[in-house]
Amino acid sequence: MHVRRDRKKNRKGKTYVSLVHNVWEKGESKEARARPVVFARLGPEDQVDPAIAQAMATALESYIEARWLLELSRNPQANRKDVVEQASREFGPHGGGDTDHDEPGVRDARAAGGGIAGAGSGGDAGGV
Repeated sequence: MHVRRDRKKNRKGKTYVSLVHNVWEKGESKEARARPVVFARLGPEDQVDPAIAQAMATALESYIEARWLLELSRNPQANRKDVVEQASREFGPHGGGDTDHDEPGVRDARAAGGGIAGAGSGGDAGGV
């Protein structure tokens, strides 16, 4: 789980922040590649407190790990990618890994939780 910064390609060039977990999958070329699964879109970077965003990423990672261990206890053949994608459907905007912040109907973190306003943009938040 990590905090991702996406720069919007428009005149203003705003940077948006989201919580993302990478899952590994095999593409058509049979080579493994990372695919981002979006859990939450937090909004414009200048309105997100970096410490809160990192704390949210840490909490979601703990939840995914606990859920993964529970699924393994039920089914030793369980796939971690499936566990992550299921959790993202429950928590996130829609788990598709896209970066279109203006897509209609997407539940962002402010609508779901009242906002993550903070002290402005900090440095680039690193991965967990």
